[in-house]
Amino acid sequence: MKVFTENELTTIALDAAAVLILFGVIYYTSHYRRRGRTDDKLYFGTLIVTILCAFLNGGAYAVDAISASGFPVLNILLNDLFFITLDISFCLMTVYFDYRARRENVLSRKRVCLIALPAVLTAIALVINHITPFIFRVDGTTGAFEEFPFFYLVYAAPAIYTVIVIIVSRLNRGALFVLLMLIAARIGLVFVNHSISSTVLFLAVVLVFIHINEMRYAFYDEEQNSTEKKEGV
Repeated sequence: MKVFTENELTTIALDAAAVLILFGVIYYTSHYRRRGRTDDKLYFGTLIVTILCAFLNGGAYAVDAISASGFPVLNILLNDLFFITLDISFCLMTVYFDYRARRENVLSRKRVCLIALPAVLTAIALVINHITPFIFRVDGTTGAFEEFPFFYLVYAAPAIYTVIVIIVSRLNRGALFVLLMLIAARIGLVFVNHSISSTVLFLAVVLVFIHINEMRYAFYDEEQNSTEKKEGV
């Protein structure tokens, strides 16, 4: 068994922090479940999938530090599942913003299928990667993770979803500035240390940001309107 590197331990710690943040959000926003609204279900779905994403990413880095028979296969599987769940998280978040922007009572199946297309294409690319590695591979002997030139294709879907969210979300200037700063910070970390994965933690912070700027105000507005109706205002 190899010794965990500093980068691997840092990534696992960041994933653990993301899980704690997301469980905290789930606990703090439990009162939203009483509303039963579609956008709330989309938000909670994103939280759950992102938690799973954190476990998969941390697990992939932990397995990457282990050199034993059978673990390279597990490493590939965990990485595939991580990238797929990451895309699903961004996809659900995009559907959430799109649904709130249109303010309709039902989800448009055609729009959801269209939004899901980048995630589906990434999943297909990962399947092809098993047959002809062109994204990444794991050495069967050493367990070393090797990236190919097309590796960054796996981040194409999250990038597309981020652009869509910025376009359809109709955030005010202050909220948009914070979101852009978060994105810039995540990109900057790639240049600082490519071996540390902070994507899940970034997504967790964005979900907290969504709660503060979207869900919380909507909930308090509804509570105020309900109170005014009861008082006959």
